[in-house]
Amino acid sequence: MLRLDERLRAILELAPPCRCFADIGCDHGRLGAQMLLSQRAQRVWFTDISAPSIAKARRLIGQLGLSDRAVFRVGDGARALGEAPEAAAIAGMGAATIADILRAGADRLGGARLILQPNLDESELREFLQRAGYAIQRERVVRAAGRWYVLLLVCRGEMRLSEAERIAGTA
Repeated sequence: MLRLDERLRAILELAPPCRCFADIGCDHGRLGAQMLLSQRAQRVWFTDISAPSIAKARRLIGQLGLSDRAVFRVGDGARALGEAPEAAAIAGMGAATIADILRAGADRLGGARLILQPNLDESELREFLQRAGYAIQRERVVRAAGRWYVLLLVCRGEMRLSEAERIAGTA
């Protein structure tokens, strides 16, 4: 098992077991690697806009002997995916960036269950999700490296958030 911080461990716990998982904005690839190691996913798509990040992820997956179950793509968000995953994580970026990824990649994400972790502007992301036809199934707050993080498990659906829920969350 890889060593994951509290944030990545919480994302892993929210991710449902699936055939195909997408780690969008994968950076070092630790989350996707643990999805494979723990048998929570049969295959993982690692995507990132940064070629050096994909190289780091590819190196890690190679060292773990998991390359036959991984696909690596340099590209912009979900548009880099070659197939629709059953679940995907989009973590470690601002709410506006996550919303842009969801908007641009809606056809590639299909009905995937999504684990979203915005680094800022959580209320704006909740508002976008409500308008865009997503429903928050679960919300969790974790602390890692001295900082608080909000994690959202969402899927396609309707929701009506109160002003307080939009600002402070549904947890």
